[in-house]
Amino acid sequence: MRSSEGMVETARIRDWHNFVKLGINSVDGKVEWHQMPSVTVIITLLTLVTSTATLNVLIWSSTMGQSHINFIGNIADTLQEDGHNVTLLFVELDPDYTIDTGTNLVKHIIRYSSPYYNSADWRSLTFKRPTVFNSILGMNFIDLIKIQMYTYRICRGMLEDPRLIPLLRDSKFDLGIFEMFHSCPAGIMELAGIPKTMLVSAIGIGYQHYRLLGMEKQSSFVPDNYIKCGARMSFLERLYNVFINGCAYIFANIFEYCEQSLFEEKFPGFRSLHDLIRLKTL
Repeated sequence: MRSSEGMVETARIRDWHNFVKLGINSVDGKVEWHQMPSVTVIITLLTLVTSTATLNVLIWSSTMGQSHINFIGNIADTLQEDGHNVTLLFVELDPDYTIDTGTNLVKHIIRYSSPYYNSADWRSLTFKRPTVFNSILGMNFIDLIKIQMYTYRICRGMLEDPRLIPLLRDSKFDLGIFEMFHSCPAGIMELAGIPKTMLVSAIGIGYQHYRLLGMEKQSSFVPDNYIKCGARMSFLERLYNVFINGCAYIFANIFEYCEQSLFEEKFPGFRSLHDLIRLKTL
């Protein structure tokens, strides 16, 4: 004989199975079950299936290294495989990574190179040379300044391109996705009329993410992304970590101000890039 628990479980499964076949009428507070027509069941199931929205997605991929390209490419492939319409905006920074887009499924790819930026300059960065492994303090701050100069020139080129922004606007994207290397993508996506954006990161949470979320970074014991210290830091290493975070705060605001000035020069009264990212990001 079956146990009472087994009989109860069987009854539950039977009731769940009948859920899609039975309807409920409530008359004078009484619940009456009746057999639903097959057509009603089919229409109900079709409604559930077709209610899933297909999004038109723009994904910004900057060629800052193959790992970043692959990271963004995997996101693009996942969305494309799920049935969304994905467009990859492939922005050239590193001339050594211009062929492999990191995606196998996305067919609509827009490649962009700025007339104000010489991609050969990227090879002057420390982390493009073997000397990066002999760095004493971690990532060279001169490299960070150079990268922001390069992205500034790319942003300027995009704003002056007569075809790019109209092309993006005509595509009527529902969602824009980008890594937070700089603030320009938020402004370009605003001009393209994209209502929502999403930040992604291949290197964890950076200073910009803390700032956008309104959080204070615990710089006394959380290692910065650009230093060589591990999770266990000495007093001097903690002091250095606080110093680096302070520098990051200053540089981040300077770089954002420079890109903000580009948009305001072209479009007077343009919204704050910081606010665009903070308010439109999912």
